[in-house]
Amino acid sequence: MVTSFFFRLGLFLLPFAALVAGIFALLFHTGDLMPYNAVLDLQADEPSMVYLPVGAGVPEHNQYKVFAAVHRKPEIVVVGSSRVTAFRREMFARQPEAFYNAATLASVPETVALLVSHLPTDPPPRILMLGIDPDFFNANAAYAPLERLPSSADFQPVEVVRSAIKRFFRRRIPLLSILNRADRGYGWPALGLAAMDMGEGFRGDGSYRFSMLHENPDLTLTLMDIPQGASQPNPVRLAAYDRILTWATEHNIYVIGVVTPYGAGYYDLIQNSPDHTFFPQARAQIAVMFAEYGFPYYDFADLVAVGWSMGEMRDIVHMSDLLAARVILEIARQEPRLSTYVDVEQLEHDIAQAPNPDNLYDRLPIITPPEADQP
Repeated sequence: MVTSFFFRLGLFLLPFAALVAGIFALLFHTGDLMPYNAVLDLQADEPSMVYLPVGAGVPEHNQYKVFAAVHRKPEIVVVGSSRVTAFRREMFARQPEAFYNAATLASVPETVALLVSHLPTDPPPRILMLGIDPDFFNANAAYAPLERLPSSADFQPVEVVRSAIKRFFRRRIPLLSILNRADRGYGWPALGLAAMDMGEGFRGDGSYRFSMLHENPDLTLTLMDIPQGASQPNPVRLAAYDRILTWATEHNIYVIGVVTPYGAGYYDLIQNSPDHTFFPQARAQIAVMFAEYGFPYYDFADLVAVGWSMGEMRDIVHMSDLLAARVILEIARQEPRLSTYVDVEQLEHDIAQAPNPDNLYDRLPIITPPEADQP
């Protein structure tokens, strides 16, 4: 009797077990439940494949970047916030495999310092390109720094499944995109339902492909659009950069600091406003810090002063790939240590031949989906 009961119970539960197993298998295929080593293998085969699983935030981004950096052991690595995620392997054409962009989204200096402390040291990178964000020094703006990297104990597969099912039905992601591991908008390789839905994510070299939909609120920006200012820079931010430079010095790593451009209207407001004096002070204090450590510091915050165009900004704080290439070119012309990695003449040619700011290297066929598939 007991055996018969459990047999019938097993038959009854079998469809549910098959359904659950099928969902987990499907989300492994999409990349949302795929371990990082498998993700890196797929991206090694297809470097243009972007990776952005559902539910991933700053902790998971950093965890993925640290895992990739430890796996790849790059000679030149970029760290910072999303403002430097446009730096790509193609810009380091002499040794593209030696490059990795470990910058992550929404990362304040303390989070960047945490990531840096987990970079490989056997061997360590030869060059660390550190993206600087003076606007993060506003003591009156709310920030949530990451205090630790996630561990396996933090992984919640059931929550991933719940988020994936919600996105699938709310966003009506085409099954063909899921099966083909391609984003719904352009047919480009994508891993993770968020990447398939938005067409965004981290490439194999760690750079980030943003959506092709630009925002340009810079022309109408006012001080009402900026968080309440501060008279002094936040000292916690400065201490985070000091930790990074100390770590690099201890491991004999050459650091190149770079402030990437801001949109012209945003820069004028935050640089010249008497209520935001923290911004110019932060720029000056960071420059002094780099000088004390003996590292170079390049400040391109003023887009107009450098001679670049607002049309090559993605939004008020992010560069297009074309503008990122211009930044690398300017630094490479002044930094002999980069000559091992950057082919200046090739990069000049790439910039001159770019058909538009978004099409520097991503020359893949664009497949426009039916209008009904649009969210």
